[in-house]
Amino acid sequence: MHPPIYTEALKRSGFNQTFKFNKGKEETIKNKGSRKKRNRKITWFNPPFSGNVSTNVAKIFLSMIDRHFPKANRHQKILNGDSIKVSYGCIPNFNQTIWNHNNILLKQHRNEKAPAETTCNCRQKENCSMEGHCLYKATVTETKTNKQETYM
Repeated sequence: MHPPIYTEALKRSGFNQTFKFNKGKEETIKNKGSRKKRNRKITWFNPPFSGNVSTNVAKIFLSMIDRHFPKANRHQKILNGDSIKVSYGCIPNFNQTIWNHNNILLKQHRNEKAPAETTCNCRQKENCSMEGHCLYKATVTETKTNKQETYM
């Protein structure tokens, strides 16, 4: 499409209006190749894995699908060997999962910094007469009973 050629021809013919050209059709032709690809509709069968089971569960399951949903069946489009995938599900020991979670929480607790002790409780900390050190900790020992008390 060549908009400048057409507008120039219109001006020579006596039309003084300006026209705006939409590139709608041209853009759709360019974007035709960048369509979204369709996702395959896959159904997963995840039986739990166990070392005690010697039967090939996946093979039996897929053979049952083939036997019970032949090509003449109306559900064969959805339930066939190409649209159903099998994967054994393995989950860790539940006791191990709890232990790992508790360790994560304990590591976070150990890494927390202890809150810094306040050394000033003045309302206007900038105007403290003791330069922010008006609170202190003192230990008093009674001489008769040798009893110690800590004051803040």
